[in-house]
This record gives sequence, C-alpha cells and structure tokens, in this order.
Amino acid sequence: MRDKIIYIDFDGTIQENGYPEIGNLNEFCSEMLWELHDLGVKLILNTYRADLENGSLEAAIEFIKIHNLPITCWNTNKIKPKPFNPLHKEIFIDDESESCPLKLSDRIYNKKVVCWVTIRKAIMDSI
Repeated sequence: MRDKIIYIDFDGTIQENGYPEIGNLNEFCSEMLWELHDLGVKLILNTYRADLENGSLEAAIEFIKIHNLPITCWNTNKIKPKPFNPLHKEIFIDDESESCPLKLSDRIYNKKVVCWVTIRKAIMDSI
C-alpha cells in the first residue's frame, strides 16, 4: 500500500456539509484515514476550496487539525477527480467522483455523503 496515493475531497467526504459550511465529521472517516495512514498510504487533501482565495481552504485545514486527521499535505488547485477505483495507484475519494460509494447522511436530510464503510471494504479487498 506504500505506493498508493489517495486524494481526498473535503465537502461531503471528510465532513458532511456542502461548501461553504463546515459541519460534522463524516462517520468513520477518521478511523479509515488512520487505517490507511498506518498502512503507509499517502493522503492528500484535494478540494475545490484550494481554488478559492477566501480562507475556506485554511478553514478545512483547521478542521482536519482539530479532528486529528492524518492529512498533512494538500493540492493548491483541485485535481478533477477520476472515477473511484481501489485497484489504481492513485485513488480519488470524492462525493463527486464517479463510482465513489455514497450514502444518505444520518444528520443532514436528503444529503448524500461518502460512505467510508463501503470504501474501506473496497480498498481492503483490493490489497
């Protein structure tokens, strides 16, 4: 797994709200990111907030620090997410990425967010 790079979106992926709001940490996100980190996967924040010069990227980074998530680098411009494929060397986990597993949020009515439980199974099954 040390050769894998995972690009992780912020809104609807790490946290449940949509831009510009920041809300709750998405369920099982922290556990999954730490598990990937411990396997040696490089985790990179890949968010549209990086394309803006309004402090929203800094707010996302602060959220990551407050929640002690193992993401220490980020893109200065978002890379358009490729389809979710756990077999690839570069994996995109993004609520807007084709084939990325989603679920309805337990906290926000009618909002789809990344399903970390399904992502975990897909990635671990690909090892």
